[in-house]
Amino acid sequence: MPRTSANALAAVNFRAKAKLPAPPRSLNQEARKHWKRIVAARPVNFFSEGNLQLLEQYCRTLVFLRQATDLLDTIAAEDAGHFAEQAMVVSRLTRTAVILATKLRLTIQATVRGDAAILKERREHYSPLLGGGITSLRRE
Repeated sequence: MPRTSANALAAVNFRAKAKLPAPPRSLNQEARKHWKRIVAARPVNFFSEGNLQLLEQYCRTLVFLRQATDLLDTIAAEDAGHFAEQAMVVSRLTRTAVILATKLRLTIQATVRGDAAILKERREHYSPLLGGGITSLRRE
């Protein structure tokens, strides 16, 4: 059975008058803005029912990350212990946001084909062992 094209899927959603998922009421105003911006940038059927909980957590994480980063900016450099502690919080929140974005297919890797850059590589320093163009570390 052939795959259904993206245009056919979009037409089905258009005819069914599919709506973008609304943000949960439990989200605060800033997280709702993130939700609306993310959902509006994707097709109507992009997020499955199971992904909506991950999206909710992602929006919350973005808010916490901004707040933690703002707090980190206010800490004086002389207060090394407090700065390191807050930097660790920012690092963990960033890691969580990246993981959630990857699982939700929101990263650039999800939208660009992996072989897109290979077509633009110059063939003069091509290495079949490395699978692409290489940069020589020696002066030529």
